[in-house]
Amino acid sequence: MQEMSEVSIPGVGHFAFEEVWDEYTSADVVVPGFGGLEGHFYMAGNVLDAAGLDRIGAAITAFLSPRVDFIAHATPYVFQQYQDWRTIGQEEGWGEYLPSLSQPELVWDLVQIGNEFQIVWDETFGGEVYIKVACSCEWDVEDGLILVFKGGSSLCTVGFGADALLNKDGSIYQPL
Repeated sequence: MQEMSEVSIPGVGHFAFEEVWDEYTSADVVVPGFGGLEGHFYMAGNVLDAAGLDRIGAAITAFLSPRVDFIAHATPYVFQQYQDWRTIGQEEGWGEYLPSLSQPELVWDLVQIGNEFQIVWDETFGGEVYIKVACSCEWDVEDGLILVFKGGSSLCTVGFGADALLNKDGSIYQPL
């Protein structure tokens, strides 16, 4: 299928096609669920073909809702991942490089939330649209951290940058 140079998603706006990357990219938007973080969406051309504008638009609209607080919802899972890494670091002799955090909310001081929001579609995941956010974090500088939102608003995975969209056991976070 020949890609369109631009598509418009109702309620969201225009996505320009970038031939070099074979993907559509939006203009920057503000994400209330991440405290007003600005970033853009992107998706491969085949995602648009498979999922369709309506499903993608619904997921983006949910992701941009002012009624969701992604940070509050993800905090216990991100903190657990941090604690697991800290334990490994202490066992392997590099744990002193990771601070002891007195409150779970402080984990976000060690995370840089990514400003690129990948729209993903795959039949193997129930025909849902997911939005994947890659983050940098101080405890795993190689792979980072991913946050995945089913339908754009329901946190379904907190994992490592190289992880799949969903954990095999269906949990949000699988301990190390």
